[in-house]
Formats: sequence, structure tokens, C-alpha cells
Amino acid sequence: MRWMLLVLLLGVAVVPGVALAAPAAPAAVAVDRVVAVVGNTPIAASQVQFEREVGERIAGDGCTPSFGRLLCEERAPLERLIFRETLRQAGLAKGIEVSLGTLETADGAFEHTFPVRDGKRQFLARWGLGAGDFREFLLDVARLDQAIEVAVGRLVREVSEEEERRYYGENADTIFGGRPYEEVAAMVSRRYYALKFERTYGSWASELRASSRVRYIGR
Repeated sequence: MRWMLLVLLLGVAVVPGVALAAPAAPAAVAVDRVVAVVGNTPIAASQVQFEREVGERIAGDGCTPSFGRLLCEERAPLERLIFRETLRQAGLAKGIEVSLGTLETADGAFEHTFPVRDGKRQFLARWGLGAGDFREFLLDVARLDQAIEVAVGRLVREVSEEEERRYYGENADTIFGGRPYEEVAAMVSRRYYALKFERTYGSWASELRASSRVRYIGR
């Protein structure tokens, strides 16, 4: 991706050659401001603004299915950027592959958030980005999303039938309409795995955030 940010470092030590993991500032911005540093990687105000604008466009019930967890989590834009950079620095996305279909879904869904045909191109042009740059942005986020699925999935591992039956017993009437376990076993398995995954992810993500070396600038 073409990084075009002109960053005013404000005394922040930055490792030479480290790319900013977010889109460029609009062409009208001559000097950008660093608002946080994760490890040795700065995050600039323009990155936060881009994240905010993208997040506002894609927000809604269909966000996560189209764009993944990391772009859709209900956190402040800066905190989403910090967490993604933390994931990168942990090396979790190494070797992760993302399907073309995943990118096509996200790219198409973003284009459809605009009321006019040329809206997406105009939006990206304002940020000095082309269609290929935006797809690289989506690819980066999708790899990190997939890395989470792999890392947390290893922690969840196989769910025992005993756990599933206990979950069924606690929710037989409210979720499964009182139907016998044997009739809804597949549904129980899917729902319980998803529940356990989210609980495990919450703890895992909290520990990862706590271990991240973050310095906020002017906050």
C-alpha cells in the first residue's frame, strides 16, 4: 500500500523503515500528528480519522459478516488500530491465507454503502488511495481476523458432549423450544461452540491488550 502520511513525530522514536499500518492522510493535510505508539510503530491522527469514517460507513447488523470482527468491534477507532497493530507485532498473521471471496465480499459491501455509483472512488481519492490500496487494507484486516480464528480456536479445541448437554439443559426451553436434545444436537453444538469461542476470545484479547506496549501522545 502507498503510505503518504507526512508525520510530525513530536519527539517519538520511530524505527526507520516501519510502515504505518493504515491508509494515508488526505492530500490537503501537509503535516500529521502521532497520537499513539505501539512498540515502535506510530499511529497518526489521520489513520484514526480514516478508521472512524470507514467504521461509520459499515456500522450495522451486517457489519461483521461482511467485514469481520476487527473492523466492526464496538471500540474507539484508536483502540481498534492499536489492537490490530498489537496482533501484527505478535506475529499471529504469518502464513495466514485469505480467500478471494472474503475480499470480494468486503470490497463489494463497502462500495454499496455509498448512495452514488462513484462514491467509493471519490471517498478513496480524498484519502490519496486507489482501489488496490483499499483492497490491501481489507486484506491486512482479513488476515488478522483469520489469525484470531486460528489462535482462539486452538484454545477452545474440541467441545465435549457433556459440556453441550449441560448448555442444552440450561437453555432447553428458552433457546431450543423444549425439543429433545437428539433433535437439536447439531444446533446445540454450533451455538455452544460459538459461545465458548467468544468467551475465550474475550479473555485472550484482554490479555493481549494488557501486554501491548502502548504510549499515548497528548492524551
